[in-house]
Amino acid sequence: MRFPSGGTNIYPVLIDLGQLRIGGVTIPLAIGGYGAVFVLGIILGWAVVVTLGQRVGPRSVFSDTYITAIIAGVIGAKLTNGLVFLPDILSGRKPLAIMLMGGGVWLGGVIPALFVIYWKMRQHGIHPGIGANIFFVAVPLAHGVGRIACL
Repeated sequence: MRFPSGGTNIYPVLIDLGQLRIGGVTIPLAIGGYGAVFVLGIILGWAVVVTLGQRVGPRSVFSDTYITAIIAGVIGAKLTNGLVFLPDILSGRKPLAIMLMGGGVWLGGVIPALFVIYWKMRQHGIHPGIGANIFFVAVPLAHGVGRIACL
């Protein structure tokens, strides 16, 4: 992948752990550059949420909510990606395992994450609007850092 400036590439594979063969499908076991930058974005977003959240409630509430929202978001993004590629999966043009290793649909992840944030804020007695203000500061940072790897 090349940056628009024509400069440095993001290294596609940082650590190669070989391959796993399951039922005729070969799955590469590797830690990729995109995955590493994606995790960095998640960690930075978590730090922002916890730092801002401790002003209005226990740190653990915001950490728990953030992690739960990330899990819901990844599941939602993968499920939506599966729906987008369903014709290719059903026709055999794209194996399900390969599709799951790829990206996700961002909006498909945001929607379940929003529901989780609303639910967890209500559960802990924090007004969802206050929670939204805190999380909406972290989301562009986390997403922006992750998107750097897509350049």
